[in-house]
Amino acid sequence: MTVDLVKEGLKELKFDKKTEKVLLCRGNIFDQVRE
Repeated sequence: MTVDLVKEGLKELKFDKKTEKVLLCRGNIFDQVRE
């Protein structure tokens, strides 16, 4: 489900603190989301 949000927009990932860091890393998004 997180991967879907990434494709839609990093704005939706703001719901989590860990995702907040992912927002800064656009290249490591998939890597962080997978973990």
